[in-house]
Amino acid sequence: MTSAETTSIVILGAGPAGGAVALGLKKLGYTNIIFVQ
Repeated sequence: MTSAETTSIVILGAGPAGGAVALGLKKLGYTNIIFVQ
């Protein structure tokens, strides 16, 4: 397992910017992304 697979990313404010960040992280291999509104 890589750290990318085991790390949870919390994004505050699931607006357009948060969505863009999430898409970028998913392309890097991060899958555990949590949105906090």
